[in-house]
Amino acid sequence: MSEPTSQHHRADGLTQHYKIDNFTFKDGTGPTSIQLAYLDINPISEKVALVLTCFRGRLPSTTTFRDGALKGHRVIVVALFGNGESSSPSNMAEFPPSLNYEDCVHAQHQLISSHLEIQSIDVVVGFSMGGQCSYYWTLMYPKIVRNAVVICSSARTSRHNYQFLEGPKAALENSSDYRKGERNGTSTKPFSGLRAFGNN
Repeated sequence: MSEPTSQHHRADGLTQHYKIDNFTFKDGTGPTSIQLAYLDINPISEKVALVLTCFRGRLPSTTTFRDGALKGHRVIVVALFGNGESSSPSNMAEFPPSLNYEDCVHAQHQLISSHLEIQSIDVVVGFSMGGQCSYYWTLMYPKIVRNAVVICSSARTSRHNYQFLEGPKAALENSSDYRKGERNGTSTKPFSGLRAFGNN
């Protein structure tokens, strides 16, 4: 059973949350309850654009796509799992140790088709990780997605990108207040690891 935690016909552009119960992640975690944070901008427009957040992207910083070519579209911006707005280690006790783009797309599809009752998406737009998620949309739901705009992204993560990611990953994993996924300090956030990660 899936349900909204807020009505999706609220004032245009406010952050809303959609809860999905009995969701099972690809790594086997679950069934559990998850939530997606999203914006629904210009909901009366017939053309639909789905915009996905990027690495370290947040909903407010992803609204630049609403202007220009998407000005006449209903723009739905969805936060990826793990970004702190949708289900993430910071707000979900049973967050999976391994996350897959397919998990994101399955949940986003439930939001789009079941909750917002949208049967066709004119364009999926994504930058960086959002772009990789857009690729998965075209593969998993080709009958729903008419077009995709993939910006500064790749169908496969390169080796030098993995090397870049190993740096901040090591900073978090070796933080004195957050080791092996378990918080060791009394603070609600692992500030040492976040500072090392560059997220002040």
